[in-house]
Amino acid sequence: MELRLTVLPDSGEEEADIAFWSTRLIKDLLDLDSVMAADRADNVSTEIPGGSKGAGDLARVLVEIPSAALSALVQFLRTWTSLTGRTVEASIDNDPIRIRGASKQQVDQVLAAWIAHHPSST
Repeated sequence: MELRLTVLPDSGEEEADIAFWSTRLIKDLLDLDSVMAADRADNVSTEIPGGSKGAGDLARVLVEIPSAALSALVQFLRTWTSLTGRTVEASIDNDPIRIRGASKQQVDQVLAAWIAHHPSST
């Protein structure tokens, strides 16, 4: 299963800041046993999430996981965004979800609904 992750920039961030977050996310993802591959995804999509200044302001990461690992990956993202204070947009088949700034219970409910929308056969 392929996921596209985008670390959304905070206002006023420089390219070096974005590169740092992209590198950190990739390193942290590769530490997970369930992640088969994680790398920068330059020019993955021409669509820029709302509120972004341009493609150079984004840290895009392409992740490959077994379908059965989707739940574990979104739990990792929930924890990662909580620890870093970053916003991450995850997308499967052009169905995005933004993760940040909600209680654990709220995030868990939204993520459970999003996961249910993507059966393991994807």
